[in-house]
Amino acid sequence: MTVRSRAFHGAAILAVLFASCVAGVSAQQRNAPSNFAFDALVTTGLQNPVALSMLPDGRVVIGEQVTGNIKVFAGGNVATIGTVTDVRTDSSLRGLLSVAVDSKWPSRPYVYVLYNSQSGSDERIVMYTASGSLSSPNSTNLTLGSPYVVLDGITDLASGHNGGTLRFGPDDMLYASIGEDFTPCAAQSTTNLLGCLLRLDVSSLPRSGSGPPPKGAITPGNNPFSGNDANTKLYWAMGLRNPFRFNIDPVTSHIYIGDVGEVGQEEFNEVVGGENLGWPYREGTLTYTTCTATTPTLVDPIATYGREWTSQAINGWGRYRNKVGAPYNFGQDYEGDVFYGDIYGGWVRRLKWDGTQWKTPPAQPGQPSPTDWGAGFFGVSDVAFGADGAIYFVTMVPGTLIRMRNVPKYPVINAPATASVGKPVTIECVRDPGDPTLLVMGPVKIPPLYYAGLFGAVEIIGFPLTWGDMDASGKFTHTFSDVPAIALGATFYFQNIVKVNNDLWISTPHAILITP
Repeated sequence: MTVRSRAFHGAAILAVLFASCVAGVSAQQRNAPSNFAFDALVTTGLQNPVALSMLPDGRVVIGEQVTGNIKVFAGGNVATIGTVTDVRTDSSLRGLLSVAVDSKWPSRPYVYVLYNSQSGSDERIVMYTASGSLSSPNSTNLTLGSPYVVLDGITDLASGHNGGTLRFGPDDMLYASIGEDFTPCAAQSTTNLLGCLLRLDVSSLPRSGSGPPPKGAITPGNNPFSGNDANTKLYWAMGLRNPFRFNIDPVTSHIYIGDVGEVGQEEFNEVVGGENLGWPYREGTLTYTTCTATTPTLVDPIATYGREWTSQAINGWGRYRNKVGAPYNFGQDYEGDVFYGDIYGGWVRRLKWDGTQWKTPPAQPGQPSPTDWGAGFFGVSDVAFGADGAIYFVTMVPGTLIRMRNVPKYPVINAPATASVGKPVTIECVRDPGDPTLLVMGPVKIPPLYYAGLFGAVEIIGFPLTWGDMDASGKFTHTFSDVPAIALGATFYFQNIVKVNNDLWISTPHAILITP
């Protein structure tokens, strides 16, 4: 075991190491395909934010690893709504690891936390009841009450390999990823709650008391592992080493989970339920060690990559789905694609299902490389998919909340190659049919127009347009009734300025040659 492999695959990020390499990294330094933009929603007031979860109204709940603070971002403001006072922080890999908002919010106003406990010397899941403005998108008026322990006693003898994610699935069950606590063969048992993915039914938990309930009270009736042991009945998948981050597809309920490697490979898995994902018989696709004489049936990862000094902590972003009527949808080309990244490498990769297997799709314009869909995503500790179609993520150093959104594709502008002075010129703006977002244009104009002169490009005139909307087919047409005489013999370069969801975007310039 090398020092490197021990130090760089924790469930949280070593802030002191990140400070030297990512401090000052701004949204402008991130690189994604050219039709994506980054909004820095929070740049101050967050200390080592490690986890986030979205409220149905768009507010973002954020957990801080070391302070134990749980905060909410709403209306441009950040406020602390509660604190987990029992967080164990004697290791840079321990602390508050994940937060999850109940899938039935606001009728079930609960926030769940996965963390390392100081008093119990264990890893545990705790539920807090929220009060205040439960359905106010711009309000930070939320308060978390007393903790109710949902599940405790998860072994925490080692400083790392905690796993660390809580998510609700479309089945309203709570899923939790747990590491093997530096005990590899523990991941091949279903009785110890280690090296696994758990599935819990929290729908009948009481609104009062301190917990924990009997395990039978949180055991779904259809989990895949059978047996008399109460722990076994909570398992959804096994054979994981350090499953730091995962997300659940809202359409298929499949789980996309990154498992941090030892010395050879990082791996990205698709989980349906009941899988043995291989650790420690395999690390990714590589043979590692054995635990029993007979190797069980193992499920292959959908992607792996080699471990290097700067690439050794996989983050399973999850599967992208466009939302009906959402302003920032990525578009049909991204529907059902999965993303994963490396916290230290800073890159993001994309996979597309071709009907038989997951493959890297062709690079998009502006993509950093054929392999990497994005670059400069250093220190991204958690990711959430917003109802607005955007992807939200937090970075630990510096403590930020970022929104990554699709900039709707510029309309195609059709115009004649030549036009005559004193005659009408008609242009037609056409929405890209591959973009499901219906663009609303207005006010719309085409300034400025340029011609090539002795002293370079000189602005001479702008043709103003009236307010206008694209029709149902995605077209907008405008006619210039009288091309001015000053345009004689000039080539005009114009830009289409489009107002989309109160933001202005400028298309690629187009040219019209004005002839006598």
